[in-house]
Order: sequence, then structure tokens, then C-alpha cells
Amino acid sequence: MQYTQKPTILQILPALNTGGVERGAVDLAIALKDQGFRPVIASSGGTYVQTLLKHQIPHYSLPLQKKSPLAIWRNSQALAKIISKLDISILHARSRAPAWAGYFAAKATKIPFVTTFHGTYGLKGGSLKKLYNSVMVRGQVIIAISHHIAQHIRQHYSLFVSANQKIQVIYRSVDVKAFSPESVSPQNRKDKRERWDVSKDSKVILIPGRLSRWKGQLTVLKAASKVHTAECVFVFVGDDQGRKEYTQEILQNIQDLNLENKVRLVGNEPDMPTAYAAADLVIHASLEPEAFGRVIIEAQAMKKPVIASQLGAPCEIIEPQVTGWLVPPGDSDALARQIDTVFSQPKTSLSIAQKGYEKCITTYSLDRLVKETVGIYTSLI
Repeated sequence: MQYTQKPTILQILPALNTGGVERGAVDLAIALKDQGFRPVIASSGGTYVQTLLKHQIPHYSLPLQKKSPLAIWRNSQALAKIISKLDISILHARSRAPAWAGYFAAKATKIPFVTTFHGTYGLKGGSLKKLYNSVMVRGQVIIAISHHIAQHIRQHYSLFVSANQKIQVIYRSVDVKAFSPESVSPQNRKDKRERWDVSKDSKVILIPGRLSRWKGQLTVLKAASKVHTAECVFVFVGDDQGRKEYTQEILQNIQDLNLENKVRLVGNEPDMPTAYAAADLVIHASLEPEAFGRVIIEAQAMKKPVIASQLGAPCEIIEPQVTGWLVPPGDSDALARQIDTVFSQPKTSLSIAQKGYEKCITTYSLDRLVKETVGIYTSLI
């Protein structure tokens, strides 16, 4: 097929509410349009739809979050119609239920099918669960968001990956224009700290992430009770997404550890660049391997020192004592010691934050992700 203009790329995912997968899809669509492509997204809708409309990027509302065989079949029929109507050149799936619908639609319309493997997805449930997950390795090209994920694919899904398929690692990205120290005014930083009820002399330790046990909030609280640095305030950003019992456990731990004056639970934060700017240190305390760790590169883009758990993809992002610090997951003593070290050695910490920033803007920029993804698209077309 000969193209007189750059091709149309359809991305599919369950919804367009806040999240790394969603943000990544929208950022890529905007960047593709800037380069002359014709991006389209299909999902069940969400807050980011307005962003797409602002950039005049079409969005098709389909119940792609539904997982039943009937819903998947209906979605595949609807996607096939969109593919034909818009002359879609490539279908790019980012989640399992939409990917099954997209897989069948791409086969029916004979267009290339690409997947991005965003997480480990879990293997509880045996062979049936693995079969369901396997759609994410049925793309002609499988994009792994880290070497950790690429190894996971090779370890658990080798039976589903054929010799003519390619696994390509493309790290997630951060918009270094939005996440930039220069993007936040001193007044906005001051206002944010005041809203958090933090004094100007306090050290703010930011812990971004939804309130979920595996994200390690309880480890951070135990560490907070052991930190010797004076006037530290631990600010937890993110909501519980319905995990009310876990929130109550967090509140109980705050009370039991006498941390009422040192901890803030601020819920969702729509302006993360300002939140990072208002912080002095960022912690990523996951207890299970992260597929990537977007929080880390966002903080690095804002020139903030970062401490992360030593497992999963964060070990690829952080070079210990060079671009950040790694501590054993769940080890509150080690975390407390590292927090104290960061604040007791300000010149060293500033230098490490600067090196983290320099690596971030070269390795994890949106321009790099777009270039590598476009390379895949053009190779398939």
C-alpha cells in the first residue's frame, strides 16, 4: 500500500482516567499528531478525553474495559468498522481486554498489530490466566517497558512468542517540558506547601502513589518513626481507590507511631509538577517489582533526590549513589538511615539529583519514546 500522507495509528485501552498507561497513550497521540501522523484513540472514556479533543485527536467511545467473551467479540466488530472507516494502518493495544478485541479486529482487517506489555499482570489462576494474558505477546512487535518486563515475557510467555516476533524495550517517558523545575513558580511551590500545612523550614518527603499495600506506605511510616532529621514531614499523594480498610490501617499506624504531626495524607494531586517542586526528597517504596516506575523519572526531571526499593525496573533507572539511592524493599531501618543520609549530606545529595536529572532528560524523554515507537510503526508499514 502506498501512503500519500503519514498513516493513521489507532491506540486502544480500557479507559482514559488518570494513570501511567493512559498518560502515555495521550502523550504519544499528541506527539504523533505533531509529526504529521493521524492518531486515534478508542476507550470507554475518561478525564483525558478532553485533552484529546483540545488537540483535535479523535476518540471513539467503546466499552473496552469489559472482559466477557461477548463484550470482546462486540468490541472487535466495532474496532473493525473503525479500522475500515478511517483507513487505520496500525492497531496498538495497551491492555488485555481491549487487546483481545484488537487482535481479532486486526486479523479480520489484515493490519499490523502492536502491543505494549505494561506490567506483569499476575499469574494466579494457572494456565487460563496465562492464556488470557498472552494476548499482550501476540503483537507483531511487543513493546516491553523495561528490561525487567522483557525478561518476564521470555520467562513466562515463551510458548506464545514466535520466532518472527520482536520484543523491543522502549522505556516509559516523562514530558520534560511539563516536569521541569522552571515550570513551577516559587509562589506556587510556597502555596502548595501551605496547603499541606508544612512550615517553610520543614523538609518535605513526598511519597506519590495510590494507597495500596504493595506500594509500601506502611514501610515509610515505620521509617518516619525512626528518622533523626529534625522537622521532616511525610506527604502521601494518592487515594485508596476504594481500599478503605487499608486507609484505616494507615491511619491507625500513624496514631500508634505518634506521627500525627509528621504525616499528611493529601489524596489525589492534579498538579504533580508543583507537588514535586514543593518536595525535598521523593520516595518510591514498592514491596513488589515495578514494571517501570514513572514516579522516579518524574522526580528526577524535577531535579529531586530519589530513594527507591531495590527490585524490578527501578534498579534499571537508578544507579546507586550516582543518580539516586536503592534500599531493600520493606526495610524501614535502611530507609530511615538513607533519609537521614540524604539530608545530612546536602552537597552530595544535590550532585546525585543533578546526575539523575541529566540521565532522565536523555534516556526517558518523550522525544526518545516517540522516535523509537515511530520506528516500529514505519518498519511494519
